[in-house]
Amino acid sequence: MDINWPTIVLQTLGFLLLVSFMKKFFYGPVLGMLDDRSSKTKKLWDDADKYHSEAKEKLKEADLFLSQAKEEAISIGKKARSMGSKQKDALIEKGKTEAARLVQRGQEDVERHVEKTKEELKDEVFQIAISLSEKLLMREMSLQDRKKYFSIYSKDIEKHL
Repeated sequence: MDINWPTIVLQTLGFLLLVSFMKKFFYGPVLGMLDDRSSKTKKLWDDADKYHSEAKEKLKEADLFLSQAKEEAISIGKKARSMGSKQKDALIEKGKTEAARLVQRGQEDVERHVEKTKEELKDEVFQIAISLSEKLLMREMSLQDRKKYFSIYSKDIEKHL
């Protein structure tokens, strides 16, 4: 077997020429395209991580806002209950005050009526006493005698009333 050296050299030169041609025109652009694709993929992953971390932060902010809103709602509810309780207490106190005022006014009316009735009875009793005295004594009493007996009888009557 004979080795054909010129063919081997020619094929080797052709292969090297093909490899250099491929490297210059295809390998560089393909590697560039692969590098671009790799950098775009890396950028997309970085963006995804960034958006994921931003989403986590937004979720934390939303949770914080929600918890603050819940606390505020609870606080508003407590304030409303407190105000309602205060208004209820104020209305009860107002009602008690009004009732006490009405009772006091009623007592004063009764006392005035009692005093008025006492005075009327005193005058009637005095008139009856004078009339009886005049009939018993068969004469009219002078004004001075009337005043004297009036003071005596009124003291007695006041003791009994």
